[in-house]
Amino acid sequence: MRAATLVCAAAAAAPRGVPRDALRPTDVHASVRARHARVMAAWGAPLRDATAPAVSPVDFGADPTGVADSAAAFTRAMAALLNRSHGAMSAGIKDLGGAVLDLGGGTYSLSTPLVVPQMVGNMRIIDGTLRARAGFPADAFVLQVGASPCAADKQASCNENIGLSGLTIDGGHVAAGALAINSTMGATLDASSAVFGFERCGIALYGGHEAMISETWVAAFFWSDPLKARNQATGICVNGNDHYVTNVIVFSALVGVAVDGAANIFSGVHT
Repeated sequence: MRAATLVCAAAAAAPRGVPRDALRPTDVHASVRARHARVMAAWGAPLRDATAPAVSPVDFGADPTGVADSAAAFTRAMAALLNRSHGAMSAGIKDLGGAVLDLGGGTYSLSTPLVVPQMVGNMRIIDGTLRARAGFPADAFVLQVGASPCAADKQASCNENIGLSGLTIDGGHVAAGALAINSTMGATLDASSAVFGFERCGIALYGGHEAMISETWVAAFFWSDPLKARNQATGICVNGNDHYVTNVIVFSALVGVAVDGAANIFSGVHT
């Protein structure tokens, strides 16, 4: 009450012709904060193509029960997703306008990797399960974003703003890994995602910058699996700079997290 009384008294005693607002503290950093908020809002809420709904792999022949091989159907679905353009992002990367590949809660088995090719950005893959089936290439990852090397610009990033959310990715104990993110600026894996059944590395970050892995469970084997004694895998492999791993549980791997690179941030990582 004393502070409020003093402010009111000072305002009342203001010299004639001096606005009362002039006596109040001025936020000299307001414009800087507002500009930062606009930049962050633009990054976190990308444009969405209202005329083009989310792409469903089922519409291209994928089997959401996981029985039949859906690899060819996913290739067709990805081609449809990539057939959109909202101009270019950094270094000529094609802006897909927030396009979404929506798995719709289905389970899909794949004989070959699902690949997000180089030079595309601003897209999402959400809400479902991808599982490697028998015969899947032993040296491949179930979901592969980009490729290495990348020579697009000095940042060496050939993909940008790739969002992965609500996914379960199962290597089926045949794939080398579940998810590889290559040469990408601004990739995310979050929202109760999980990776299982990998033989070498569950999640691998190769190059790029500012990938964020969060709210994700990682396990080469389930705790009750009698084969877990042969576990030789690494949960998360970080081969690059400036990546973030936060609020992640690695509950089955010989090595929890392996790091080769500088300026990476790890917080709330349980191994």
